[in-house]
Amino acid sequence: MQPISMIVQTTQDNNTMTDNIEQLNEVMSFASFMDVQELRDLYYGRLNIYVSFTDDGEFDRDGKDALGDVVRPKSVVAYTVDAVVGRKASTPFLYGRIFRLKKDANFMKNIQGYTKAELENDLELLEIVGFYDLEEIEEIKNDVLSDTTIRGNFEKFWEVTKRLAETKGRQLAPGYWRKTLLELDYTGFEDPNGNGPFAEQKAATALILDEKLIYMYDIVGVQKYQKEQRKRVRDWISRRVKYWKPRRKRITRMDKDLYWQKRFGQDSGGLKSRVQDMLKLYGMGA
Repeated sequence: MQPISMIVQTTQDNNTMTDNIEQLNEVMSFASFMDVQELRDLYYGRLNIYVSFTDDGEFDRDGKDALGDVVRPKSVVAYTVDAVVGRKASTPFLYGRIFRLKKDANFMKNIQGYTKAELENDLELLEIVGFYDLEEIEEIKNDVLSDTTIRGNFEKFWEVTKRLAETKGRQLAPGYWRKTLLELDYTGFEDPNGNGPFAEQKAATALILDEKLIYMYDIVGVQKYQKEQRKRVRDWISRRVKYWKPRRKRITRMDKDLYWQKRFGQDSGGLKSRVQDMLKLYGMGA
């Protein structure tokens, strides 16, 4: 029988070895847990701020998965910063592009609100889009609408447009899918509940078809152990981050001012005076 001291030491050694193995696996694996420290420090709690993950600083717009199957239209996939920071998520990507979405009437903020009347109208409009044969449209519509496993209105719309795009072939399908949705006057979709057909890992997900809605702020690293080895990518990101610096300063300052004004504006005494001084300093006070 081993002495207690030896058992304790053995346990500690095993724990250390396990930690080292886990760290090594994270370094070597295709997808590792994200380092969200910078996201948390700079952008957590700010409204309408999104992150889209990328391996080289550019947006990843591909609509196919690792096996080459079509899973979404050609688009930018994004998540609210708060949703990412609030869960232990993993990603193979090195960076997160930080941006806000400009207001747009054709951006669907919640796919759960998509009605049966909207579905029927969109399915009729597909016939005048001009990309597909009318017989194909009718056949796919009937197949999807008669499928009892596809229940939600948006899910039916999504499946019909996907199958139509796939008639153009796997390589062209994501592009045709995007063009079809834009022709129907949709610039993007958001699934805040993470239950829809394009949500990943059951997380709140946004799909941006029209990149004119994107207002960039930053690119941050999201890997703790994997570091960028490509000088070209490092230099490009450094130039972009420097260019966006005034934008970052503005949202940080504005958020702080509005936060102080909302929380302490009704208080009396020195604190209220200091808040008013802050607002005047940034040109927001009377």
